[in-house]
Amino acid sequence: MVSLDSSLRLLAIAWVVAALAGPQAQAAETVTRTEAEDVGSVIDVLEATIPEDVRRTVSGAAETAAAAAAAAAAADATSDAVELGVAEVTKALNATVAAMAPSVAADSSAAGIVNAPGLALAAALAEATPSEPVVVSPYSVVSALMILAQGAAGDTAAAFSGFFGTGETALTESGAALARLDAQLSTSDGDEVLSANGLWAHPRVRFRNDFVAQVTGTFGARIETADLSLTETRQAINAWVAEHTKDKIDSIIPESGGDLAAVILNALYFHGSWQRPFDPAATADGTFHNADGSDATVPMMRGDGSYAYLAADSFRAVRLPYEGDVTMVLVLPAEGETPATVLAQAAAYGSWLDQSAYASSPGIVTVPRFSLDYAAELKHVLAGLGLAPALAEDADYSGMVAAGGRLVVSSVLHKIALDVDEAGTTAAAATAVLLSRAFHRPGFTLAFDRPFVLALQHVDSGALLFVGQITRLGTANG
Repeated sequence: MVSLDSSLRLLAIAWVVAALAGPQAQAAETVTRTEAEDVGSVIDVLEATIPEDVRRTVSGAAETAAAAAAAAAAADATSDAVELGVAEVTKALNATVAAMAPSVAADSSAAGIVNAPGLALAAALAEATPSEPVVVSPYSVVSALMILAQGAAGDTAAAFSGFFGTGETALTESGAALARLDAQLSTSDGDEVLSANGLWAHPRVRFRNDFVAQVTGTFGARIETADLSLTETRQAINAWVAEHTKDKIDSIIPESGGDLAAVILNALYFHGSWQRPFDPAATADGTFHNADGSDATVPMMRGDGSYAYLAADSFRAVRLPYEGDVTMVLVLPAEGETPATVLAQAAAYGSWLDQSAYASSPGIVTVPRFSLDYAAELKHVLAGLGLAPALAEDADYSGMVAAGGRLVVSSVLHKIALDVDEAGTTAAAATAVLLSRAFHRPGFTLAFDRPFVLALQHVDSGALLFVGQITRLGTANG
């Protein structure tokens, strides 16, 4: 017979999971029979029914409440003790579950906020340059743009909501969901995932207090004030990027040029070791067939064993897990398909992103060992993905700057560094949203520097007083 403490602890975990995820409700019924079962077998049942991330989130609170229930039931160690404990656990955890459930749901939606625009961006870039490597960080790009979105208003805010796929959800709520995901990533076991946000501004830029509170509180960004026209300031910004990508990316903005008023930054660093490393002795030169029709000789790593595998009409895919909570997904398009179409399919309806679609299967995989650097200016691509109102000259960022000031997005810069080898993967990303002061500009520019027609017209009557052509002025050069 198991101890009362063990029974109540397991019951508490099962109860919370049942409240958060209805399909696991049967786990609670299993636990109530713990007086006649072995604790180990019950734990096996729970391990199979409780998702790891949910179990990790709720187990601490559940254990605390279970201990309180055990103490309350200690005076009555009869066969009804477990039933008494159920009531105590229910009472103790009810408020905890009520508070936690919205957060769990919001964190799940954060993946959609990142994935949908990120896949659309990758697909658009891949389609524009089908023969060139394209790698982006949806997480980094969305993080920087989400900070920018906190200052948007009117049609500009609506454009961001459409881009992130949040519909009527307030951008502040979407930002909070992304911040919770950031916290979850930073505590990932086994892998190293580091994300940092920053905001640099010219002293003449006056941010609204609520925007400052949102950026520093929700996103953990430190706001630096400095003259962005100075080379040393821009060098300091690039040094910040290098520091937060562990020198994988040494710069993100040019050291001179342009009228910079503010820079929003995100830096992301990842390092993961394979759960099953590739044997360096098995690595051998092989042929990689480039998209432009040429062939290249590259080192090919070889692994064999059981893998999470998925075969579909337009692709085959395999998942290669790292030691922590991150997995590399490799997708090989079918003959006649391209990476751009596979990316676009995922942006439309998930496909190879659906983890439940994979099944364990024995197989052999060969993967190139490679290093890659990628850089892109994203403003024009993002405009084509629905953000045009947020990137236009008349974009409304009145939620960011104090009355009388206006900022416009002049550029969105993105850089990637990626290394894949037998031991694992190291990757880094940096995104910079460059903002400049908005000045009144004419709707068009017209330079009369070649032959033109001239007329002087009486406004009230419309009568021409003079008319003619001007075809030559001054003394011809040469």
